Amino acid sequence: MQNAPKTLWQIAYPQQVGTHEHMGGPKAFIEAMTAYCRRQGDVVLHFPWARVPDTQKAITLNFHTYGYRPLEYHYKESYLDGWVQMDTLGYSGWHSSNFFKGELNRYLMPFMEARRARMPDKIAKYIASKKSKYVQADADVNIEGNYLVFSL
Repeated sequence: MQNAPKTLWQIAYPQQVGTHEHMGGPKAFIEAMTAYCRRQGDVVLHFPWARVPDTQKAITLNFHTYGYRPLEYHYKESYLDGWVQMDTLGYSGWHSSNFFKGELNRYLMPFMEARRARMPDKIAKYIASKKSKYVQADADVNIEGNYLVFSL
């Protein structure tokens, strides 16, 4: 008799993943998570929506959504090309760490301390690469006179 799967995963797979260039990070994340889970012997279901149906029997990854349920995580593309942000409360204009500064451990997805320690170097390398989340024009801009730049 074959062993039963360890875990059931539900992953929202939004339609923009295949059509919007800046969704490369979420697409790579979904593919890597799916491959990892299947190697563990888990079952992975993809849903073509932002929010997966409610269940207490699966770990759920919803896209760009908000709310707190057990075993539910929310992910979305980040402001860094190829990266995602993820937490247990969800994204609704701000990452949950901005809402609950005193209760981060309750709302943020847990990470091993060694992984957290590598983040400053990863971010520094990213900034040095000068990558952008969106495709940038190669045109040189020559503006005469005084001006202010408001980065958005």
